[in-house]
Amino acid sequence: MRMPLAGTTPAAVKSARDLGAVEGGRSLNRMILVLTPSPDQQTSMNNLVESLHARNSPAYHQWLTPEQFAAQFGPSDEDIAKVQGWLQSQGLNPTGVSRGRQWIEFSGTVQQINGAFATSIHRFALNGETHISNSTDVSIPEALSPVVAGVLSLNDFRKQPANTKPVLVKRNAEGSPVPVGGNFTSTNGNGDWFYDLAPADFHTIYNELPLLKSGIDGKGVSIAIAGRSDISLADVQAFRQIFGLPQNDPNIIVNGTDPGFPNNGRDQVESSLDIEWAGAAAPRATINLVESASTDTTDGIDLSNAYIVDHALAPIVSVSYGECEANIGPAGNAFYYELWQQAAAEGITVFVSTGDFGAAQCDGDLQAANMEPQGPALLGPSINGLSSTPFNVAVGGTQFNEAGNYAAYWSLNNSALSKSALGYIPEQAWDGSCDPNLPATGTNCANGQTSYNLEGGGGGPSNCSHASIDSQGNETCLGGYHKPKWQTAIGVPRDGVRDTPDLTLNASPYDDGYLLCVAASCATESLNGQTVLAQWASVGGTSASAPSMAGIMALVEQKNGAFQGQADYVFYKLAAEDKLSSCDSSTLTNPTTSTACIFNDITMGNNSVPGLPGYGTSTAEWSAGKGYDMATGLGTVNAANLVANWDKLSFSASATTLATSVSELVHGQPLPIKVSVTSKSKSGPTPIGDVALITDKFGDAGHFALDASGSYSGAVTSLPGGTYTLAARYGGDGSYASSVSKPVRLTIAPEKSTIAVHFDVLDPRTNQIVPYTGTAQYAFPFYVSVKVEGKSGHGLATGRVNILNGNKVVLSAPLNSSGTAYIATGSGTAYTFPAGASSVSVQYLGDDSFDSGTSASQQVTFQKQQISTYVGISAYDVPAGQPVFLIADIPPGYGSAIPTGTFQFYDNDKPLGAPIAIPNNGLGYATVTYTARLTTQGTHSITVGYSGDVNFAAVSGTNPAVANASSFVIVPVTGAATVTSIVQTPTSVTYGQSFSYIVTVTPVKKGGPVPTGQVTITGNGNFDGSATLINGIGNVIMEQPNAGTAKVYAQYQGDTHYAASTSPVVTTTVARLTTPVSLTSTASHVVTGQQTSLNMVVEGYSYGQFGYNNPTGTVQFFTAVDGGPPQAITPAINMLPLQPEINAGASVRVRLPAGRNVVTGRFRAIQTSTQKRLSPSPSLSRTETLQSEQSRNDKAQRGAAAGTRSSPKEECLMPRSPATPFPSSSILQAF
Repeated sequence: MRMPLAGTTPAAVKSARDLGAVEGGRSLNRMILVLTPSPDQQTSMNNLVESLHARNSPAYHQWLTPEQFAAQFGPSDEDIAKVQGWLQSQGLNPTGVSRGRQWIEFSGTVQQINGAFATSIHRFALNGETHISNSTDVSIPEALSPVVAGVLSLNDFRKQPANTKPVLVKRNAEGSPVPVGGNFTSTNGNGDWFYDLAPADFHTIYNELPLLKSGIDGKGVSIAIAGRSDISLADVQAFRQIFGLPQNDPNIIVNGTDPGFPNNGRDQVESSLDIEWAGAAAPRATINLVESASTDTTDGIDLSNAYIVDHALAPIVSVSYGECEANIGPAGNAFYYELWQQAAAEGITVFVSTGDFGAAQCDGDLQAANMEPQGPALLGPSINGLSSTPFNVAVGGTQFNEAGNYAAYWSLNNSALSKSALGYIPEQAWDGSCDPNLPATGTNCANGQTSYNLEGGGGGPSNCSHASIDSQGNETCLGGYHKPKWQTAIGVPRDGVRDTPDLTLNASPYDDGYLLCVAASCATESLNGQTVLAQWASVGGTSASAPSMAGIMALVEQKNGAFQGQADYVFYKLAAEDKLSSCDSSTLTNPTTSTACIFNDITMGNNSVPGLPGYGTSTAEWSAGKGYDMATGLGTVNAANLVANWDKLSFSASATTLATSVSELVHGQPLPIKVSVTSKSKSGPTPIGDVALITDKFGDAGHFALDASGSYSGAVTSLPGGTYTLAARYGGDGSYASSVSKPVRLTIAPEKSTIAVHFDVLDPRTNQIVPYTGTAQYAFPFYVSVKVEGKSGHGLATGRVNILNGNKVVLSAPLNSSGTAYIATGSGTAYTFPAGASSVSVQYLGDDSFDSGTSASQQVTFQKQQISTYVGISAYDVPAGQPVFLIADIPPGYGSAIPTGTFQFYDNDKPLGAPIAIPNNGLGYATVTYTARLTTQGTHSITVGYSGDVNFAAVSGTNPAVANASSFVIVPVTGAATVTSIVQTPTSVTYGQSFSYIVTVTPVKKGGPVPTGQVTITGNGNFDGSATLINGIGNVIMEQPNAGTAKVYAQYQGDTHYAASTSPVVTTTVARLTTPVSLTSTASHVVTGQQTSLNMVVEGYSYGQFGYNNPTGTVQFFTAVDGGPPQAITPAINMLPLQPEINAGASVRVRLPAGRNVVTGRFRAIQTSTQKRLSPSPSLSRTETLQSEQSRNDKAQRGAAAGTRSSPKEECLMPRSPATPFPSSSILQAF
């Protein structure tokens, strides 16, 4: 049975012209299979995120690593194996499982995708471009549905960056900027002033200057930028130099194939904007750009976001791309919900632009892609699906509102750093929309537009994260994400759903745009004796406000510690501390007056667009107002006040009670309960949010929403069996701290279980997994599917099941999170049923909720596996009587068993020599080599027969269906006999080094002429070449063959006087390179429990003018504490290319145990067979000595540790020769 996944056909397909099916052999790469947690896991995950952010919780800020997240909330090993096995059974290649186990990356051909997901990949024409996409909704096997949410995408329709089109600004012959100048203020000489935002203006308006002057500038904090384009580093360097920012180049991490500069340069604009303005807001923060190339099926932004979170790359992430909830689809919404939730659990703060289409993201997306005509919005309010989850900070946009009095807020002249802002400037909601049928008043068509335009800061309620799709592909939105507990503030709608944005910063391209250096847009010149900008770009959009807010967050984290998690837990609580009457942005008209406000409350304007209810009126959706609103969120930030107040929050105490009338029952029977949550002080608002039932043995056991009175009453059927205590835990809300009730004691007896078993097998004819119907081959994948459940239908069985062959237990496996197991046998597994008949049953061992039991036995018969033989030959034209090497093999097939018995070579269907026993040679497959010297001229077709054994069927050497032939020709020998010899020089060779084979041909009979003609070199791997004899000697030069060991021989081709001859076989070993590596950490001191970064760089190999190769392989990190033995602190991590692009490496964040840590990064190379591929030493390491101590209650010392290095006495480097593993040391001290 298959489960259709509605809504997986892109909306763009409806507007496109179908050009027909894509050829089946086309390769598709980097597809993402989105996994899904079980309902219980999701509940536990939600509760954990709450606990990690609750200041009175023991779990507060005890962030998870990706591996810990996987262990708690990812699918089991068995589930992963089941999904990977299914992919492989479809011919697809699962290339990696995310560290957090939330998705599997895979590749395959169009034909394989069509078959696996029951769809058809087609080409489509849209707006002059050709795209590929699935033409129908996909489906998956129903058995996978508890674990698999779907495929993220099977199309190349891309999310778009949330920036306005950059405007290039130049000075004309009179020295005036055309068309606009800077804010950074400039004039065209006629008294007309133009404004663009320079970094110093931003620092002034949003009150960063006190922080920067005190050294709070982002040092020691990193920000990850999600991108899908290369940048020009020279642009970033020019931006920082021109505007007086310290030199601080970004790190560039290429995730997979280098993306280049796609999307007509828009993605380059986005990445440059994000890097430059995150760095402008936090001048000394480390900026990490992760760039991933989009593939035919997967958006590079999705790949970059996945990489950042799954590697816990930085404590702060900025994302400036979007697509509305409805268009992103079920798998897309599931992917970003789970991804940003994993980020929150890892302590990462994710800032996402809300988009630039006001309250109509869906219409804006479609109109920008020319899939909907330019005009009023047709689809109603909608928001960006990347920014709408409860686990990210949604950043919207404002515009400055000087009310025509520019001189009150801007200096007439720029400072040396292009600063002209005098202080804070009043703001209103950004709305640059235009309805040409309405008067050009207010913000309607305010910027000279004469046609429809949807433009403004994104915002509104989540309303389509859940949807239904009918048979015609029409979508009906069913609702949005549940309102998170932290989203409580004056003005927050009581609509039950997540509302956006959370906060805002300036985003208008008109009032005022951000200065940008991109594609060499920035240039300076001398004007009236001063160096001024001669050319620059100006841009707006919420993709400017999001990275700028990420930069402000870096200042927060420098002062208060990195990894603050989902910052909305604090933002909303801080907003409650503001006195709104004093923080109304419209009244903050004196730029020289400081305020105590943390947020500037925006009360003017709206983000409505033409076509939405009330556009152009005072009732527009959505209008700014007192407190929170869906046009500007909580408002814009006062950075200095935000940093100063971050750690000064308090919550009112709550009291939770739990009551039940029953203490003993059988599993599955309902337990009546009543839970009440009140204010401990008996005053204040009614607590809102959820309560969780918790046990003293089994963790969370249920999750319920409080009603309007702060209570929950009902029957619970989800409790596990056993004797334990049960309590109710309230997680808190924006006003109240969490609390736990007094426990009650329960005894729940197990209920009877049922065990359902069926078998699947790989069909060798179709390569598909099909139900077993009586035919199975030895060692082919054979699957035992088990489902254990109770009579009541409540709860999920846990524990283990045993597979029995007769009365013998042959395999044991745990049940997965859905109470099922899908156990693979045969190929590559722990057990393979023998050829013949087996009696198979499943034994369930029971748990606290379900009794043990055994299923009925079923008879399964396995036939001998039918295999094929192959033969290789060393030459195709062989002189009569000269040796030819014949290599027989049976390639590795299904199962780990290697065929035993004998091989028999055949020459033109007649036995050649005697049967040869198959040796156990350690190669992992059956192979023998036979040297033949044949004299019969003509074509010789060589095949190989196999004797068979207990598990493998015999192969007849004369049956072409199973005995694959190779042919060569025996040519006549003409001329006198010769002897060929071969000598390697030099005898010791390292990869990358050229060397020679000296081949000498001498006549057997002395006195004749010197042999002439060609000699050739033949060997396994890429050892081949030829040379012309000179005085009977040929010099065959080998250029960079693969590292490793090869068997090589030389063959003389003969000439008019002499016959051909072959040399003896010699062994050549090409040693791998000794590759320089380096290991660094972000600090020499770290608090125990805090994460620190380890960065390993492996240098590549240069061919000079002929290019270079990156090292390939893995890096694993180890630590030895206080002189103890090294212990692994990470798994082996695949390296990625770095800048400079000749290098590769890996970066991780780890928690070190208390004490002196000698951290080692070990690089292990991957041997490849690709020509001109780097073959470095198989294992090199570098070490760094770090000190981690128990945390002290000394905030001054704690703050210093986060951003300072140790003294010279505490730090030393001891480099050694990179040819061997070498340690270097520095001290990492934690307080």
